[in-house]
Amino acid sequence: KLGDKVKAYVDAKMGDNQNQLAMYQILIDGYWAGELDMDPSKGEITLVANPVFGDTGERVGTVVEWSNQTDEVKAENEIGTIVNAAAVGDFGSRIPMEGKAGFFERLSSGINKILETSEAGLMDVSNVIKSMAEGDLTNKITDDYQGIFEALKQDVNGTIDRLSQVVGDVKYNSERIASASQQVSATAGSLSQAASEQ
Repeated sequence: KLGDKVKAYVDAKMGDNQNQLAMYQILIDGYWAGELDMDPSKGEITLVANPVFGDTGERVGTVVEWSNQTDEVKAENEIGTIVNAAAVGDFGSRIPMEGKAGFFERLSSGINKILETSEAGLMDVSNVIKSMAEGDLTNKITDDYQGIFEALKQDVNGTIDRLSQVVGDVKYNSERIASASQQVSATAGSLSQAASEQ
């Protein structure tokens, strides 16, 4: 008997609580139609119960649809964990692909790809900026990217090129100033010597 099976399942998975009482009431009077989600920590089963009425409107039973939500709940929890980590700057975690199929496989694979691209792009920028902070203007981003990451690569590399040019110009002008200073010093020395000889 279906009612006994549902009662046994509810007893085993849910214990003595309001959801259990609601399920029993559904089976007894059948005047409620809707879904009852059981606690995912105790079982990932959704029950949808609807009353069945005869031709004259009398209740003749209850139809209960069982839906195993195990994979969906697991994927939801995994995705939530990964998204929360990424929101605080941790792009190193990935959604495990084991046991995924269909929609959840495509969704998990897509999120993992976003995380991989974001992590790689941000690490490239971080490494280049670290090199710049240490005075090394030769390190550039060389990996291929698309979209905003390609624009970021071009901007960072363009900044390095411009800084290298500015540093080169400063060095060149400093050398010219030093050379001119030596010439002025030599000329002043010559003038001073000439003046003392007169």
